[in-house]
This record gives sequence, structure tokens and C-alpha cells, in this order.
Amino acid sequence: MQIESTIVRRSISSQITSQLVEILEGDQYEAGDLFPGEQELADRYRVSRPVIREAFRALEAQGYISIRKGQRARVLPPGARLLDSFFSRLLSQETDSWDQLMDVRESLEQLSAQSAAQSRDPADIEQLRRIVTDMEKTINSPEAYSVQDINFHIALASASGNPFLRYLIESVRRSLVEVLTGMRKHLPVQFIPQVQASHVRIVDAVEAGDKVAALEAMQRHFEIVRVNLEELHD
Repeated sequence: MQIESTIVRRSISSQITSQLVEILEGDQYEAGDLFPGEQELADRYRVSRPVIREAFRALEAQGYISIRKGQRARVLPPGARLLDSFFSRLLSQETDSWDQLMDVRESLEQLSAQSAAQSRDPADIEQLRRIVTDMEKTINSPEAYSVQDINFHIALASASGNPFLRYLIESVRRSLVEVLTGMRKHLPVQFIPQVQASHVRIVDAVEAGDKVAALEAMQRHFEIVRVNLEELHD
């Protein structure tokens, strides 16, 4: 009975997601606009808030909206979705695309960490801590951990105060989840705890407002990833 209930709820959520996509692809909202809240949409569609919450997660994963704890969702620019599609195709077609994307990401992430340390917004730091905690809870699930991993880096980009960083990192989110999940299934068991510890160091540096330490923590993070990738390919 519980299984049937879950299937029905997901089916309704999928239908609402499709309807919200049509709205978002129309001319009613522009990039940066606040999107209606969960309760408002639940009342409009006569469903429960958990159903709307599932639809929101799907919209966020597809690059339509940005969700931050305690705030209403914001509409993302269409360019984020176009870049997501471009990166997905490139990763599936080009042999060296993963290494090249990592090079680009590393530069962007270093800037993101330094800028976040400079801004030191308490709400952003609280969100980063929450995500790190969620990551710890999913450490034995490659797929769930990969989702939280990307959530962390998107939140860090948001904390930088630079919307361009946010959109660029958001644009490769779906592709990275797929790649990271597949990769982590074959990496040594000690890999994820090492990565987890590096995320904690990044947040510590950001909270301390130490740009140098934030940069070094991010460099160490990518060093761990690259070393383990090399071992995987050997």
C-alpha cells in the first residue's frame, strides 16, 4: 500500500512539474524573479506540499529554479539550461572532455571559495554546514552523495556573491552528478571520506574569512579527486 501511494504521489508530482515547466518557459517570469512558494502552489493545484516539494527538486535539477533554505525559489536564466545541455553532449562525445572540464571547474571553484571567504555571509555558511552534514549522512550512497556534492559547490558559488559563477557551476550540475556517481562506484573506499574532509576544511576557511586557506583547501580538494582518478585509470 505504501509503495502504491509513493508511485501515485510521484506521478502527480511529475504532472505538476510538466505544468510548471510550461509556465517557466513562457514569458511570465524573468531570470531572478521569485517563484511562488510551496503552500501557494499546493493550494493552487490542490495537492500536498510534499508533492510540490518533489516538483521543485525536479525543476532545480533541470536548471529552471534555484532553491535556498528559508527563501523562495528564484528563476534561473535559460542560458543555464542551454549550457547544461551543451556540457552533457560534450561529456558523452569527447574523450578528453572530463579532464578539460575539471581544469575549468578547478579555476572557477578556487575563485568561488576565495570570494565566499571574503563575503562571509552567516546564512550562506549555515547552508554550507547543513549540506556538509547531509553529505555525511549519504556517504555510503554514491548517487545521493554526488547530488549533495554538487549542491555544496553550487551553494559555495552562491556564497561568492557572483551570479556568473553560480550559473556556470549550475549549468554542469546534471552532467557532473552522472559522471561522479559512476566514478565513485569504482574508487577506493577511502576516497569519499577524504573528499568529505576536504569539504569541511573549505567551509572552515570560508567561515574564518581566510581567503588563502580557502584557496588552499579547494586546491587540496581537487588534488584528492585527481589522484584518485589517476589510480582509477591505471
